[in-house]
Amino acid sequence: MAQKQTNKKQPAAGGGRKSSSEPRIQDFKMFQGCNFELSPREFADLYFEEHEQSDLMQNFMVLQNNCAITSNNTIETRNNIETLFEAPAGDDFTGTSLLVGDELYAVTANHQLLYANLGDDHWNAVHVVDKASLGANPLFTSLAYGDDQLIALDSSRHLWTGPIGSHVVSNAKAIPNPSPLTSENVIAKGTLVISSTLTEACPYRIGLAYTYVNKFGPTAVSDQYVIYANTPVSEWHAGCCLQLTGNAPTNLDILALELYYVVDNASSLQFATRYDFGTGQGGAYRFNWVGYLTDVSMWPMANLTAPTTNYTEGVPASRCTMIDGRFYFWGGERPDRLWIGGNPGNLFSISPGTGGGYVDVEPGSGLRIRVVTKYKTQSGNNIVTMLTDCENSRKEQRFNLVENSISLSSEQSMKSWQAEQVAGAVGCKSYDGGLVCEDGIYAVSRYGLALTTLTMDYNSQIRTNYVSDPIKPAFTSRFGYHLGNAHLLDVDGIIYLAFGAGNTEVDNVLFCYDIDKKAWWTYTLDIDEPILKLIHIDADTYREGIGIVTTNYIYLLPTMMDDDPTKEANFDFLIESGELGTTQPLQNWHHLTQLEFNFDYFIGEMDIDLTCIDQFGRKLVTHKHIEHEDTMYNLTEWMRVDTKVESYKLRFKGKARFRLTHFMSKVYPMSSRQGLVYGFDDRQSYRKQNDIHPYFVDYNSIRDAIFV
Repeated sequence: MAQKQTNKKQPAAGGGRKSSSEPRIQDFKMFQGCNFELSPREFADLYFEEHEQSDLMQNFMVLQNNCAITSNNTIETRNNIETLFEAPAGDDFTGTSLLVGDELYAVTANHQLLYANLGDDHWNAVHVVDKASLGANPLFTSLAYGDDQLIALDSSRHLWTGPIGSHVVSNAKAIPNPSPLTSENVIAKGTLVISSTLTEACPYRIGLAYTYVNKFGPTAVSDQYVIYANTPVSEWHAGCCLQLTGNAPTNLDILALELYYVVDNASSLQFATRYDFGTGQGGAYRFNWVGYLTDVSMWPMANLTAPTTNYTEGVPASRCTMIDGRFYFWGGERPDRLWIGGNPGNLFSISPGTGGGYVDVEPGSGLRIRVVTKYKTQSGNNIVTMLTDCENSRKEQRFNLVENSISLSSEQSMKSWQAEQVAGAVGCKSYDGGLVCEDGIYAVSRYGLALTTLTMDYNSQIRTNYVSDPIKPAFTSRFGYHLGNAHLLDVDGIIYLAFGAGNTEVDNVLFCYDIDKKAWWTYTLDIDEPILKLIHIDADTYREGIGIVTTNYIYLLPTMMDDDPTKEANFDFLIESGELGTTQPLQNWHHLTQLEFNFDYFIGEMDIDLTCIDQFGRKLVTHKHIEHEDTMYNLTEWMRVDTKVESYKLRFKGKARFRLTHFMSKVYPMSSRQGLVYGFDDRQSYRKQNDIHPYFVDYNSIRDAIFV
């Protein structure tokens, strides 16, 4: 019996429709920030030069206004700024500010140094005591904290300090170099015999000199007073010693007297002992010096070498920072000079005898030190590094501070310093434009925001790249930004960049860079004043966020989630996409049927505009309005499009609080949608075998499609 042949070309279910005619879903999520250089024209017209480029990747969104990419790769509107403080009536903030615990310090244009507790709108004045009789109220240019002291430097390059809880800062009156000792100041005790001349009984020559010390350092050493003794210094003891007595001035805040000596024909004075005045005000002194190796405990806090310069007026600088328990000062009349503070106990002294000193960075070349910070290398070593720029050539360079040790004797040594240029690294244009983050050093340079780091690609060489390429117009546009006023702040892995005063087009815009996601977005602040300073607000008693100092107000931009998710937003947002293709790469026209938007929560109003060019060259705009007065959770919204397109752009605008997790587009890849709305395609035949859909001859029979 012959076997029945089987037809291998049986029609598929659904009247022979191809599988490719079913809709395909494109899911847009894992947003990676924005690229202003390639942004749509709507953004370009607003701030930067006009251009038509919009070839962003499909997961890039231009988060232009008040939105951010969160840790779970969603787009979320930010919290609104809050006003923390208002400037005193008739006065303005200068931008110089500092947060210590829950106390905020700020400087005003009327030369006031104020403080207030977070959560309190009442300003208090820090008492400024001018012991040096400078004759004018100082205008402070820098505030710092260290060693439980508030440190302030003014525009005239004077140093002011005070205990942090006292709300008092003072300078110091210069102490004149002391007069030489006399016979009235030196008394032999016990078996010691001294003489003013060389005798057979007193053959051992001893030269004595001393300095006075205040909180900023020592005076220059006095001239030597020479005596002769019957016993060498190395053999002195409690029963054979020298007593020194006298009176130090009481109106100069003298903290200590330090004694130096030289024996026989030696020329270099050596440290002998230190006498601390208990009151810190000078006065009468009387103490015994019992010889060479008796005051080793004084070495960490004393000047081990006799100073040749008077340091009692403080460091002539306008900027300072503390790194690993040591102060560094710069910004003086010599902009290329960095002063290094001394050891603990002498932190404000730049005397070489206490471990301090200074280093000049390529003197005469016009280099200016902008930022001093600490950087940890791959080997784990901590390096103090200096970011500079050049007034003459506009060139930025980076220098590492190299420490050397010079032996003074078999037991004593002192430090010296030198600056070593780092090849391949970039300097900085602004005093507040450089900082160290988890992946390297970021600095505002003339070409953008530069990241300098070490790489293992080739012999651990230093490499610099510019992470600001996506926002390149912000640095290179026709507005000519004054980068000298730029500010950087790192909060929880996000870098906030403000261009500061002088940039009227973007002086109220925060450019935000996520280090991990390599994503940029902006916050356009609802203020009409330039940003003068960015500080990190992080106190136990207050909400964490970014402190934004302007002329008349200090604001807080919260970085923590809002305690009330139902709070209605009162600021605008704007999000734009690049050209979103119906396929990747773009190959043909496809039918875009529908967009679906998914929100974790939503409250407020949003307008979504889809702009595209159809197959006939017509510009079409589809609009969707979303409005909810109450907070909606797990919200899904749909936009009907029904247009043949190759690509399209989206624009989200409104006043709302939301978290957009993703959106999806439904496209049909066939040139004509066969079988989508059954019965409206002339190429379809009548009902076939196994066809579950009814087909109709003409539109008059549509009633039968509804009532089957």
